Amino acid sequence: CILARETEGDMKKVWVQVDPWRKDLVTAALEAGADALVLPTGRSAEAKALGRITTVAPDGDIRLGTDVVRLEIAGKDDEERAARSPVKTLILQMRDWTIIPLENLLAQRGGLFVEVRRAEDARTVTQILERGADGIVLVSDDPGEIKRACAAVREHAEKVALVAATHGRLGADSKGLGT
Repeated sequence: CILARETEGDMKKVWVQVDPWRKDLVTAALEAGADALVLPTGRSAEAKALGRITTVAPDGDIRLGTDVVRLEIAGKDDEERAARSPVKTLILQMRDWTIIPLENLLAQRGGLFVEVRRAEDARTVTQILERGADGIVLVSDDPGEIKRACAAVREHAEKVALVAATHGRLGADSKGLGT
């Protein structure tokens, strides 16, 4: 009997914005299992000295302004601009966001991260239209909220199930096919 992996869903990403710099927020993000930190210029090395983490900054591992771009979504024109953007990854800053504009964008493209301030919103954003946004950027100055948001996103993350499988007898031929 061999155990094989079956996976469901996609791993949603949790990025935590730490701007202005605060060591306690970086530590909370590291402890909570955040995927990346969105930092001001010049702080990537300092964050990496505290733990293994991807940095998103103008001088980070992921370059803010080049690899990923922030867009404010205040109306229909902004939605259309986001849908047409050639940039692979967008961070959406949605003023008084509602689910409908986000659903419209999710139906048109991937590579969307949404700024949120609470764990409850993180959960909603990553589950909209069953698929959800690819990730969230948490903007909070509360270490406890960072932990809650990471947990909220992870609770509906990739589920891995082990299933039993059988194999035939292995033969001596070069292909390993049974006889």
